[in-house]
Amino acid sequence: MEILKRIHKSNNDPTRIFIGSVRIDRNEIPLWEVSDMFGLVKLIGHAKYKNQSYGSVLLRGQNQDYGSMKPAAYRDADFLEANTTVDDMIKKLKMDTGLSEDKTISKFIKATNDLSYEAVLQHYCYDTRLLDVVDNQWVALWFASHYRKSDKEFRSDNNSKQHLEGARYIDSPNKYSYIYLFGVPESSTQTNDSGIITDHTHCLIDIRRACPSTILRPHMQHALAIGFYDENHQFKESYAEQIICIIRIETKICLNLLNGDKTLTPESLFPCPAYDFMYNLILDDRKDLFNSL
Repeated sequence: MEILKRIHKSNNDPTRIFIGSVRIDRNEIPLWEVSDMFGLVKLIGHAKYKNQSYGSVLLRGQNQDYGSMKPAAYRDADFLEANTTVDDMIKKLKMDTGLSEDKTISKFIKATNDLSYEAVLQHYCYDTRLLDVVDNQWVALWFASHYRKSDKEFRSDNNSKQHLEGARYIDSPNKYSYIYLFGVPESSTQTNDSGIITDHTHCLIDIRRACPSTILRPHMQHALAIGFYDENHQFKESYAEQIICIIRIETKICLNLLNGDKTLTPESLFPCPAYDFMYNLILDDRKDLFNSL
């Protein structure tokens, strides 16, 4: 099997500068800084070219570097407890028989693979063993340069739209924004089941293929969800070893690049319940189920 290739110092040019290595969950990861869209695209393109025999490259935008790359389920919970919690959530969705057929989750998602349910939960703010990633550099740039207010911050705003997820997002106050490049291995043993790729090393869920577009948010975000396995085919606690490099860019530059793009706004990336049927189920029509999760 091919080995993941990281991008180190030898590729400096005026648009991309190698800063050094940073530690992410005991892994030394190259950190680069770019000053414009050309440097950004060059690094992403170079990562794909360098890893063409290894597999694909996906992106994750964050407004800061937390020094860790753990799925949400493992950040503040015991490993075994977190797995049990997620498995219980999926079981509840699969066994749901409430209300009419179009509002019964198991009929609505119509998935045969548990990973579809977990990926949907991941994109609607539930803690799972998966990570959000995208295959669109501009969406990654948006998430890198925007800040999601905490519950405490949001409640203190007295925002009349506080039940809408998009209303939580503001321009990041941080100096830098970060994009993480993940290497996703290809394997001769992998299977592809309606948008879900699995093998002994990882799973990758393309929700745009695995679920209907009435689950609108991931379609608007060009969203995928990914998880990596250990030798026992159990989810790992950290996915840092799959990071090819980290790209940082000044937030003011990110925001300037995105300025005026009407498709990259909180309202479009987080459609309100009137457009997003899944969001409406979570917030209103199926509170009986989702509040229990």
